Amino acid sequence: MSLAQDIRFGFRVLVKSPGFTFLVILALALGIGTNTMVFAIYNGALLKSLPFENPHQVVAIRNRNTVEGYRFSLSYPDYINYCDEARSFSVMGALTYNNYTISDDSHTAESVSGNRISSNTFALIGQKPLLGRDFNPEDGKPGAEAVTILSHTIWQLRYGGDPDILGRIVRINGQPTTVVGVMREQMQFPESAVLWVPFVPTEQEEQNRRQTILDVYARLRDGVSLDQARVEMKVIAHRLSTAYPDTNKNVEADVRAYIDTVIDDEDRGLLKTLMGSVTFVMLIACANVANLLLSRAVLRSRETSIRTALGARRWRIVRQLLVESVVMGFMGGILGLLFATIGIRLFSIAVVQLGIPYWMNFSMDSSVFGYLFILCFVTGVAFGIAPALQISRVNVNDVLKEGGRGSSGGRRSRYLTSALMIFEIALTIVLMAGGGLMIRSFLKMQVMDVGVNAENLLTARIRLLNTKYRQPSDRSAFVDRIVERVGGLPGVEAFTIASAIPANGALSRELKLEDRDISDVNHKFPDVATVIVAPGYFQALGLALRRGRDFTASDGAKGYPAAIVNERFANQYWPGEDPIGKRIQISGADQAWLTVIGIAPPIFQSNFRQRQIDPIVYVPVRQQPLLAMSLIARTRAARESITSLIREEIRKIDADIPLFDILSIEDVLDRQNAGGRILGALFSTFAVIALVLSAVGIYAVTAYSVSQRTQEIGVRMALGADRRDIVWLVLRQGVVHLAIGLPPGLFAAYGLSQLLRAQLFEISPTDPMTFISITLFMITVVVVACLIPANRASRLSSVEAIRTE
Repeated sequence: MSLAQDIRFGFRVLVKSPGFTFLVILALALGIGTNTMVFAIYNGALLKSLPFENPHQVVAIRNRNTVEGYRFSLSYPDYINYCDEARSFSVMGALTYNNYTISDDSHTAESVSGNRISSNTFALIGQKPLLGRDFNPEDGKPGAEAVTILSHTIWQLRYGGDPDILGRIVRINGQPTTVVGVMREQMQFPESAVLWVPFVPTEQEEQNRRQTILDVYARLRDGVSLDQARVEMKVIAHRLSTAYPDTNKNVEADVRAYIDTVIDDEDRGLLKTLMGSVTFVMLIACANVANLLLSRAVLRSRETSIRTALGARRWRIVRQLLVESVVMGFMGGILGLLFATIGIRLFSIAVVQLGIPYWMNFSMDSSVFGYLFILCFVTGVAFGIAPALQISRVNVNDVLKEGGRGSSGGRRSRYLTSALMIFEIALTIVLMAGGGLMIRSFLKMQVMDVGVNAENLLTARIRLLNTKYRQPSDRSAFVDRIVERVGGLPGVEAFTIASAIPANGALSRELKLEDRDISDVNHKFPDVATVIVAPGYFQALGLALRRGRDFTASDGAKGYPAAIVNERFANQYWPGEDPIGKRIQISGADQAWLTVIGIAPPIFQSNFRQRQIDPIVYVPVRQQPLLAMSLIARTRAARESITSLIREEIRKIDADIPLFDILSIEDVLDRQNAGGRILGALFSTFAVIALVLSAVGIYAVTAYSVSQRTQEIGVRMALGADRRDIVWLVLRQGVVHLAIGLPPGLFAAYGLSQLLRAQLFEISPTDPMTFISITLFMITVVVVACLIPANRASRLSSVEAIRTE
C-alpha cells in the first residue's frame, strides 16, 4: 500500500474506536498545546527578530567596574571619546531614560515615559517617522528650538490621531515644544517610550565624567564581529582609565548584543526552565499514549498476525502502525493549537502589567507553526515506535491458535509498561514540586503584612516641573498647599506626602554618625534607605511611634534639623543605647547633622521578597523637598470619587502637574508579584495536566492489567484467596512503580527548586511542607487509581472470572 492508503486505513482504525481515539487525542493535545504555548513565549522573548534594520548589528555599550562587576551608564565625555576613537561602528548614539509631563490647553496633564536621544538614534536602528521628520543634528545643539517626536500611541490616545499634529505646540515639562514627527505604530524604542526629545547636553553633563547618565547604542560596521568590537572598546576604555584615574579607574567597556541587555541570564534561565517543564508534560503525554497503545496490543495482534501470514513484512506492519500514531499526533496538534492560542492570549494579557518591551510579541508566527508541525510528527513517532515494535513482534501460530488472547502480554511488554509508568510518576512529581512552591510563594505574598494599616489607603504619584519649582522653598510651599487643601477634602481622614510608599523602595543616601566612624577600610561610608515624609506620615499609615515624637511643621526648616529612625537602624548602629538625641548626617540634606527625635515601627520599604526590614531614616520634607512625590490618603469614600477630587485640587494649584500611578498598597504588592503570579500559574497548570495524565494512565494500565489477569484472579479466588488478597495483588503493582519512581522524581524536583529560588517569597527551595505534601498527594493518586480496578476485580465471582475470555 502507498502512504496515502496507510493514512486512510489509519483513519478507519481510529474511527472504529472513538472513545480510545478521543482519550489519545486529548492527552496529546494537552502536551502539544502547552509546549506550543511556551515555545511561542520563548520565541517572542528570544528568537524573534528585533524591529530594527539588520538587528544582529545593533549593540549596547555600557561601562563595567572590573572590581565589583556591576555595569553602569556612560558619562557624556566618555561617550564622545568612544564616538571619536571607535572604528568598529558605523554609527553610535546615546539616550537617557526620563519621565516627562506633557500638557496643553485642551488636555489634562499626563506623566509619560520618554527619552532624550541623540539625533542619529532612529537612523541607527533603521526607523523613520510615520509623519513628519526625524531629528537633525541642529536639534541637539544648545539654544535650538525645542522639538519632540510623539509615539503613535500618544498621538492616537491623547490627540485622536489628529492629522494636523505636526507643528502643534505642546508643553513638555512646562516648556513649549513643537511636534515635528510621529513614529510608526508600536514603535517605542528602546522599551516603552511614548515621546522623544533631542539630547542637548548641559554644561555640567559636558564636563562631568562622574555624571553617568547615557545608555549608548551602536551599529557594527559590515564585516566587523562583536568580539572585534569588544577588543577595540576595551583598549579605548583602558586608555581612558589611565588618562582619568579619578573617574575611570577599574572601568572597562562592556559591549553586548542589544537583546542581551533586555533579557538577562536569569530571564533566559527562567525561560529555559519553562521549556524544560513543558517538555516533561509532553513526555508524560507520550508515555501515557504509549501505554494506552500497548494496552490495545492484544486487540491488534490477530490483525497483524493475519497480515504477516499473508506475506506482510515486519517493517510494513511497523510503518502502518507508525502512520496511525503520526495521524493521532497531528489530530492532537490541531486541538492543541486551540489550547495554545487561548493560553498565549491569556499570557499576553497577564504580562501587560510587567512593562515588557514594545517589540516583544507573543503570537503564532511561522516559527511557532513550524515548531508545532515538527512536534506533532516527532511526538507521533515517539509514542508509537515502542508499541509498533511490540505489536509487530508476534508468533503467528500462537496468535491464530489462541484467537489473539494473551499474545502480546509478554514479559517485555510488561517491563516496558512498568518503565513508562515509573517515568510518568517521576516527571509528575517534578512538576508538582515546581507548582507547589510557586503557589505557596504566591499565597505568602497575598497575606504579607507590610507593617501598615492598608485598609482604605489610597496612594498616587505627582511630579513637579523643575522649571517652575527650582528652589527647595518653592517645593516646600507646594507641599504645604496640597497638604492643606487635599487634607481638608470630604472623605479624607488623613493625608500625607512621602518620597515613596511602603513596599515600593526607598532613596539611597550616604550615612555618617556623629559619635563614631562607620566607614570601611577604603573610607567609604555605607548607604542607608531614606524616606522623605511630611508631618502626619505615620498617623496616615495607622501607626504610632515606638518612642519619641513625630515630625511637626517646623522640623526640617533652617535651625530645626531632625530625623526619625526605625528600630532596625537603632539596633544596628546603637545597640543597647538610647538613640533619641543622637545625630546623623545623610547626603543630599544640606549635609546638616540631623537629630534623632523618634523611633519608628518596622515597615517593609524594600527587599520584602526576602522578608527583610532595612535600616531606614525618615527625613522631614522641608529638609529635602523633591520634585517627585507620593500622595497617601486614608479615605472613607470610593477611590474614584476621591481621586477626582484630588486631581481637581492639583489642577487648581498647577494645571501642569499630573496625577498618576493611583494604587492601593495591595495593588503595589500585586504589581510587584505579577511575574511570580504568572510563573506560578504556568507551573501549576503544567502540574495539574501532568497529574491528570498520570492518574488516567495509571488507572488505564492497571484496569487493562486486571482484565488480562481475570482468569488468574478467578483461580486464586477458587483456591481460597479473599478480597483483601485480590486488592493487594492489584495494588502491589502500583506501589512498586511508586516506590521506584519517587526517589528520582524528588531528586529532580530538588534541582528544579534551585532554579526557581529567585522567584520564591518566604519559601525555601527545599520547603519540607511542599515536598511532603506532593509526596503524600502522589501516593494518594496512585493508590486511588489502582484501587478502583482492584476493587472491581475483587467483586468478581470465581466462576465468572474463570469463564472470562
